[in-house]
Amino acid sequence: MKTVTSKLFTWSMDWILDWILPRCCLGCGDEGDFLCEVCLDARIIRKKFQVCPGCRKLNVAGRVCDKCRDDWFIDGLLVCCLNNKFLRDLVHEYKYDDMYGLSGIMSSVGVDMVLREKLRFDGVVYVPLYKSKKYWRGYNQSELMAKGIADGLGVVKINGLERTRYTKSQVGLEKLERILNVKNSFVGCKKGKINNQKVLLVDDVLTTGATLNECASELKKEGADEVWGLVLARGI
Repeated sequence: MKTVTSKLFTWSMDWILDWILPRCCLGCGDEGDFLCEVCLDARIIRKKFQVCPGCRKLNVAGRVCDKCRDDWFIDGLLVCCLNNKFLRDLVHEYKYDDMYGLSGIMSSVGVDMVLREKLRFDGVVYVPLYKSKKYWRGYNQSELMAKGIADGLGVVKINGLERTRYTKSQVGLEKLERILNVKNSFVGCKKGKINNQKVLLVDDVLTTGATLNECASELKKEGADEVWGLVLARGI
């Protein structure tokens, strides 16, 4: 009952805010939504092909190639969009400026990519925030994306990971520093409930892949058969 009441309150507040301050496209300024269809097509450039996340050679649906297999716990990586300034600004507002209303747009981009690559998953997992950071921010953008993608694909969202300690931002860290920063900072929490399943692990962006790799390692320990990553862009 508490969850239903909370959702009704959120919907009511969103409706009131939309009435007082109508949504405008962040691209062209037209009233209607945070991103109109014209700007979505023109400014969010979808990737036309996928590559191995390690060596970046062309590969079917971004599957990790045999050469790079020993360095990756994820089995493949879907990168939805090309990195450009508009997308970088959009992701920043989505993460840090309470623009959680962008979740529907971000999720639809992810759903389109999965369907285009003709992949099937048993469930969708997300990279969790540490509890104090989520409390401070008020939401986890990756969790909201995962919920939308799961709904779009007709599968379950799985709260399969917990963040066990606070980690500093990965921005500005070198590759080794990123790996050490997230080492042993996640733990699986579904104990057998993802056995032999193929899951999609969602995060907003990827640079070195250290976070996704650490999460995938824990999901494999939990029994996942395959773990594929999905991010909006790489190198932001």
